[in-house]
Amino acid sequence: KHNLNFNYSFMNNEIPSEGFFTRTYTNQTPYLETKSTFYNGVDIPSHNIRFSYDYTIKEKIEIGTSITGYSSVEDQNSTTGYQEGQEINYEFSRTELKDWKSAQVNLFANYKISENTKLDFSYDILNYENYTNYNAFFEESIPNLPVDIFTEKKSPFDIRVSKIDFESLLFKKINFSAGFKYIKSDFTNINSVNIDQEIQEEYSNQSILDEYIMAGYSQANFDLSKKIKIQAGLRYEFTDTFVHSGLGDTFVDREYGNLFPSLFLGYKLNDFNNLNLSYSKRISRPAFTDMAPLLVFIDLNTGVFGNLSLRPSYSRNYQIDYRYKSIGLSAQYSDEDDIVARWSPTINPSTNFVTFTPNNLDKRETLTAIINFPINPTEKWNIRYFTSFSYSQVRGSFENRQVNTSVTSFRFNLNNNINLT
Repeated sequence: KHNLNFNYSFMNNEIPSEGFFTRTYTNQTPYLETKSTFYNGVDIPSHNIRFSYDYTIKEKIEIGTSITGYSSVEDQNSTTGYQEGQEINYEFSRTELKDWKSAQVNLFANYKISENTKLDFSYDILNYENYTNYNAFFEESIPNLPVDIFTEKKSPFDIRVSKIDFESLLFKKINFSAGFKYIKSDFTNINSVNIDQEIQEEYSNQSILDEYIMAGYSQANFDLSKKIKIQAGLRYEFTDTFVHSGLGDTFVDREYGNLFPSLFLGYKLNDFNNLNLSYSKRISRPAFTDMAPLLVFIDLNTGVFGNLSLRPSYSRNYQIDYRYKSIGLSAQYSDEDDIVARWSPTINPSTNFVTFTPNNLDKRETLTAIINFPINPTEKWNIRYFTSFSYSQVRGSFENRQVNTSVTSFRFNLNNNINLT
């Protein structure tokens, strides 16, 4: 009746990187050329812990809990060199500390009403603590430059999730499931930027998020005939998001409801040929870490910041799969609105300061084709070969400029399985 589990893991990532980027400012004559070179040394030790316990009260009733914890402290040291035209040339060092801690408690109960019918209840409490600071140091002998830049961010997150699910076999042939979920999210983001101990009001703020999401969903799986299988689902979500400063300023006040259908059709032509068709509509909400901004200076002319006003993106996804024996062909098409472009540059024409922020662009269309088939060089050596081709195009407008860009990619993959004995 009792089931107890405990797990602990530790990992340390060391991720050094080096590179450079150049920039040409065309908003002045003659054009201004800059170049930044950098070296980063990153050390990320992390700890994971998990405890779970469940108890079978009766044959039909089970209750339990699980507790998980995570801790990571990323320590980064870097050196950056900057050159602007022929006259400005300097180097500075910086340190960056990212302290992540999280804990999650789950409570659940399962009730088996009958052989083919059951109810599941669960409640989750999630807490995240995110502290980040960034410090850049310059030589005091360099004229017209600061000695010290210090930025700091504190972002505690709290999320509560309540869920109830029902599953049953209807009319002895329809697998039906339905459920309801309620999510309450809160975060407080305090961000400050200091240059030579003077606070920079333009990049220092406090933002408080209060959001709830309600979702109702259902799904049915059944065989229309011996050759045709259908899976259909419908989900409705209502979202209320409110972001304010705590001092009377409102950044985001948004309410919206969406319906998300999905349909899967499987057709078995014969023992060697299978055809599948599917359609789904999905939502991708912006990450809280993109909304809770911290200003990081890449150099004195470039910074990375967040965006409290990010909107969710919506995608419509179509897919067709055909399989002949062990050969598979697949084609996928996705049409996504309001995509989040994470590195969108904005320039201040008076200071030439460039800020990279995540922003919404109008549309992204993606077409993907996949083929996979086996190769058997010997009786004991099996190879599975995968090839995918993907084409993605992004369109939209940003800062009164039109954006139209595309990416084409190929991917090849070989999986080898050798039976030694």
